[in-house]
Amino acid sequence: MEYTIVVAETADAPATLQYLAPYTGAALAEYFMYHERHTSIIYDNPSKQMDKSSYPPIYSNSGIRPTINVGISASRVGSAAQIKAMKQVAGKLKLELAQFAELETIAQFISDLDKATHNQLARGQRLREMLKQSQSAPLSVDEQIVTIYTETNKYLDSLEVSQVNKFLGQLRTYLKTNKPQFQEIISSIKTFTEEAGILLKEAIEEHMERFLLQEQT
Repeated sequence: MEYTIVVAETADAPATLQYLAPYTGAALAEYFMYHERHTSIIYDNPSKQMDKSSYPPIYSNSGIRPTINVGISASRVGSAAQIKAMKQVAGKLKLELAQFAELETIAQFISDLDKATHNQLARGQRLREMLKQSQSAPLSVDEQIVTIYTETNKYLDSLEVSQVNKFLGQLRTYLKTNKPQFQEIISSIKTFTEEAGILLKEAIEEHMERFLLQEQT
């Protein structure tokens, strides 16, 4: 922060001060620019973004930390930083999350749900379970691709919600051991090629068979 100036107005500040804050920041940046100093200015508007106060029932009751809200712009900028392979496999993910959240809310007020709705809710619960991540246990990009591809292509539909993360953890290990070419493809060309798809499908199907047998014993 030694070379940083922060100009901020809180959400409860008078509208005039909120309006003038970005212009004040720009004026300070121009001062350094005209004195031939390097300068960079970053604008942000936290009042239009989300914090835990935006989701009190979710944050307090469900045990799910709301890291994303696909209806808010701050959650939609991530694709610019994604590699092509991630865009290829995760394209449907945001829509599925939004549809599930809406359906889950509606289902709370309906006692008689048809089978299709039950199936869609169950799939949404597996999707949410898939996105859970242990603290201090980040996944590499290729591991994220494996995880998302497996769910969005309905390979997890035969599992209970409680089995999802156990299966995915074992699958990632199985893939590294038995299909190392997959990681090499993603790391080198950053594209989900046809060969990568074949390797991943084979690994999922092979390990699913082993996993289901293991769970039955």
